[in-house]
Amino acid sequence: MSYFNSLLFDVGSKKPVNQTLYVGVGHGHDALLAIADNQTVRVIGVDPFIGGHGNDDEDFRLLIELIDELDLAERFTVKRMFIQEHLEDATEKVDWIVCNDVLHHIFVTNKRLTKSELFPDAVALFGSFLDASADDGVLIVADVGRHGLRQYIHGLARPLGIARFHGNYTRKQQWTEWDAAAREAGWRRESVRNYLPFALKAHKNFLGGWLGRATLCDKYFLTYR
Repeated sequence: MSYFNSLLFDVGSKKPVNQTLYVGVGHGHDALLAIADNQTVRVIGVDPFIGGHGNDDEDFRLLIELIDELDLAERFTVKRMFIQEHLEDATEKVDWIVCNDVLHHIFVTNKRLTKSELFPDAVALFGSFLDASADDGVLIVADVGRHGLRQYIHGLARPLGIARFHGNYTRKQQWTEWDAAAREAGWRRESVRNYLPFALKAHKNFLGGWLGRATLCDKYFLTYR
């Protein structure tokens, strides 16, 4: 998780982010570690914790207990609601917005996002992110692509019960789909990066681009300002 966070926050200034909004905060371990590693000063974590997508009452209870045990109540605020509800009433600007493995849970479709009836809603959400961002705010989208060699192998292995990943790639989106919604909402893309598994980190130059996404790197980072 420290390795993942080091890649996530490896953008621009090395100073800690003042305030970060985690969309779909879930168990919150990544956000807690970001505070502990001085990558962000404060966190607002928003999640409905309704179950069905991996987060439920127990996740909410455990996260609140962890925050209290670590004496971080003044630095980590958890809001149990849908992100759209939070953004409707939010008045405080945030410096960073992190969407890690969450957008495909908000916009669930087997179609390409740009070809689905959900695309206008996605543009509206990205627009709300922009409205909630401070000047020079940063948006990070980290998610898994629908197509690639790794996804293909998973599709073959899953019926045999030997796939390590138990999710459904058919509901993921290629990075270009989220990018289309973000840019239409007014965001300017700065980079597309691959998440290289720790064992492959030495091969960044080889797997850092389209070749990595087509083969061994199913997850990507999109950075916007």
